Amino acid sequence: MVHLSFCRLCDGRCGLKVEVEGGKVKGVKPDPQAPFGRGGACKKAKAWPWINNHPHRLRKPLVRKGERGEGKWSEASWGEALDLIVEKLLEVKNRFGPQSISLCVGHPKGLEGAMSQRFARAFGTPNVVSSSHICHFPGDTASRLVLGGTLIVDPQGLPKTIVFWGNNFLETRYGSLSYPQLTKAIKEGAKLVVIDPRENGLSKRADLWIRVRPGGDWALVLGVLKVIVEEKLYDEDFVRLWTNGFDELRAFLGAKTYEELCQLSWVQEEEMRALGRLCAQGPTVIQWGNALDHTPSSLSLFQALVVLKAILGNIDQKGGEFVTWEKPPLKPFSEFALLDLKLPPKVDSEFYLLRRNIARQSFLKAVLEEDPYPIKGALVFGSNPLLTYPEAKRTKLALEKLEFLVVADLFMTPSAALADVVLPVTANFEFEEIAPYPPYDGYSLAYPKLVEPQGEAWPDYKILNELGRRLNPQMFFENERALLNHLLEPSGLTFEEFVKIRGFQIKVGEKGYEKRGFATSSGKAEISPKNWSFFEPLSPSEEFPLLMTSKKEFPYLHSEGRQIKPLRELSPWPEVEIHPETARSLDLKEGEWVWVESPQGRIKQKLRFNNSLDPRVIYVAYGWWFPERSETELYGWDESNLNCLTSSSPPYEPTLGSLTLRGIPCKVYKA
Repeated sequence: MVHLSFCRLCDGRCGLKVEVEGGKVKGVKPDPQAPFGRGGACKKAKAWPWINNHPHRLRKPLVRKGERGEGKWSEASWGEALDLIVEKLLEVKNRFGPQSISLCVGHPKGLEGAMSQRFARAFGTPNVVSSSHICHFPGDTASRLVLGGTLIVDPQGLPKTIVFWGNNFLETRYGSLSYPQLTKAIKEGAKLVVIDPRENGLSKRADLWIRVRPGGDWALVLGVLKVIVEEKLYDEDFVRLWTNGFDELRAFLGAKTYEELCQLSWVQEEEMRALGRLCAQGPTVIQWGNALDHTPSSLSLFQALVVLKAILGNIDQKGGEFVTWEKPPLKPFSEFALLDLKLPPKVDSEFYLLRRNIARQSFLKAVLEEDPYPIKGALVFGSNPLLTYPEAKRTKLALEKLEFLVVADLFMTPSAALADVVLPVTANFEFEEIAPYPPYDGYSLAYPKLVEPQGEAWPDYKILNELGRRLNPQMFFENERALLNHLLEPSGLTFEEFVKIRGFQIKVGEKGYEKRGFATSSGKAEISPKNWSFFEPLSPSEEFPLLMTSKKEFPYLHSEGRQIKPLRELSPWPEVEIHPETARSLDLKEGEWVWVESPQGRIKQKLRFNNSLDPRVIYVAYGWWFPERSETELYGWDESNLNCLTSSSPPYEPTLGSLTLRGIPCKVYKA
């Protein structure tokens, strides 16, 4: 039988036709009729049957019996595991206070993010560690500061110019532009611009590809703004009537020279001018990616990009981008968020991310240095910190120092192998859910349950709900369906009814700001650069003559998927990409294993030539561990792990805590 659902591997959330036979997922195909233009599915999505039915899925709760990392476990019932977790959490809380416990959440796929916030609120801890400071939140925050709300691409209209900035869209589907929209717009003659240090599938067919320096994007944005203002390519009526701070912006840009901006970005002035003129051929949408989050300049960089979108007259225009004035009819996120929790008296300025999340490096500091207070226990959901947190060896020390560690996951991972309790979670199609929540891109989808879970696996949000019921039952729900129906109360629908319509998508209206103004202090778009601050990109040195950057490696997502056969066949080994001329100068041959070394450490990856790269730049594969290795080796967690090369040290973005994860000086040599 074929059922309809959606993927939840990445933010694309493509519509799927799911074939179920004998109670198992047998096949997955794209659903071209999926609502809200979410048709299409990549090879990752088609691997769902291998994920759902994998023999090495975690199936029962496990309690550690030996030393951490020895691989000695005993199976437990859910009741036994939850009672043990509650006992240990309360023991730590009584000794060190509620702030000594942290929740660590990875890529937000569903309700686990909201329920982690609610659990933290109920427990009394302000610590929810997330990837927000390096994923999505800097751009959303910049949009709110400039326009009073986040932006989504017009769900119905088509742009005339599409800019992918640090966004390998064909492999990541990152952003609110849908894949069908992209293909239709290109067929109808839309101009395509790609800004990326590395050639990708879209840059090969782009009207303009700009090979920017890793970490130098902010200089390119300022150069484009300078072109737009000096050549008067902006929307003069919008700027006059609906912006605040244009004179300051013009003076700020006037003080910059193309020479310095070109030097910082590695982009020629002629390219900046070409980019500015293409952007002015609107309506234009700019879809940015994670690369722009990975710099201490992130917030100011995104503010400059939002200002660029605004002064070109693309806001609330058909085919452009719309401010999300409304939300889908769901309970507000404020019911879950940590906004009203009283903070401890001693808090470092970098520690909190607008009082909802803390940055990963701040978690490491609190565990290892007990500053601003000690963190002694952690609950980890949908995250593999040893592979995804900066400065992996420091992360390992932090996990080992914790008095109590719980990890919930689909599979045993390097991080889970260090836990005291490991909990099995359900995969897509094995449970009911509403996602994304909160609906940050203006939509939420219904995920029906199609098959029974493997073994005794539970959804992440059920685990958090059941733990919460043991600690503070008034704040939690009788069961999963009660939670889902609670979220849907503003719509008047039950979850069963929601499944029939498949989702909500907000409606947008042209020039909404003319009716409402912008939700800023002035009621206008705040485009003054007075609070912008930029950090100069790191430069190569004699010892470390190359710059290292990375990408989300297709067909994987972060550290997921290395044990999934059809995905591993597509990318069997971690590969570092290098320009052939650079390799020859170092006497390196394609296909051999090499060391990549930074000031933080070194790792091994296979060498692959890429003619599209600047000879000064290398691309290092991210998220690599080896599930085929033994648990006692922690699955080779440090052999090819990119984050053994990154640092958790300052500088940080002053408000959000973003840090340097791209453009890192390094060297390459024979292994």
